[in-house]
Amino acid sequence: SFRAPTISETFTGGNHPTGGDSPNQSFFPNPFLDPEVSTGWELGTTFTRSELFTGGDSLRIKADYFHNRVDDYITAAFVGGDTGLPGTHFANAEGTSTVKGIELDAGYDAGFMFASLAYTDVDSELPSQVNGFGAQSYLPDTTASATLGARLFSQRLAFGTRYSKVSESYIGEVNSPPGVEPYEPGYELFDLFSSWRFDNGSELRLNVANVLDEAYTPALSTPAGGSAIDTGRGRTIVLSTRIRF
Repeated sequence: SFRAPTISETFTGGNHPTGGDSPNQSFFPNPFLDPEVSTGWELGTTFTRSELFTGGDSLRIKADYFHNRVDDYITAAFVGGDTGLPGTHFANAEGTSTVKGIELDAGYDAGFMFASLAYTDVDSELPSQVNGFGAQSYLPDTTASATLGARLFSQRLAFGTRYSKVSESYIGEVNSPPGVEPYEPGYELFDLFSSWRFDNGSELRLNVANVLDEAYTPALSTPAGGSAIDTGRGRTIVLSTRIRF
């Protein structure tokens, strides 16, 4: 695959909102960026089975392994660096960057109940990127989620819970203050969901995200280096409706 530099990556410029005359407070364009070129392969399999335990139920399992190599990976860079540019800018990283891992997904639906599992394990070898000029460079090593739900009253009422777990995320030494480990902590979240379907096809939904009001910073967001302020939303209740006419 081929990814050309974006307009922002090529022609970014101006001063940092905090001002100042230091070169670190200015952004500098780099019209000589090379495009990213990625080569990779993926191997996967899918298994499906109907009427496994009861009439009308179904089981689906998917699994795959992927391995991608990226040349001329575009990252943010501070003043100077290999390009010698006078301000914070985008540059092509040297060498070959790799992203590889496995993905697993399974789902079971018996009508009156349903369940699903998802798991991803990623091994990234990417250059560290300057936060504030883009999100952190690395995906979490592992992410997992599980959903369990039921349907009642001729499947008009559906409700259930969802559990998500995200491992710690490497953010690079360049984004970590001296003496502080360059990792954002992992987190676990519980969500609740429910819906009621009316005879005319309209639907009423009630969802509660982050039921336990966990304090966390979402993976792949841009944390304030060394800051103890978490940016994830707390317990959130959403009531919505969809009406067809």
